[in-house]
Amino acid sequence: MSGRVVQGWHSDPFGVHEARYFSAAGQPTKLVRDMGVESYDEPPSGADEVATTDSTPLDMTMDFAYTAAPLHVTAPPAASTISLNAYLNQL
Repeated sequence: MSGRVVQGWHSDPFGVHEARYFSAAGQPTKLVRDMGVESYDEPPSGADEVATTDSTPLDMTMDFAYTAAPLHVTAPPAASTISLNAYLNQL
């Protein structure tokens, strides 16, 4: 890689994942992230020959959790009252 990359999360310069963690030495590591899920994937061979990535660290504090529409809760239908004896007689 030409140019110093700051340690942390950056766009994956290999284009395989959304982000890749770079070591303190500025080298891409096997730690990758896609949609907020971290996993391992070794950098492709020839990693030093890849075009430089943006040296600005990514803000990985964004919550990638699915955000659903507000849940509308309604009261359950009114229950009818029945005695235990009446219920047992229905069986």
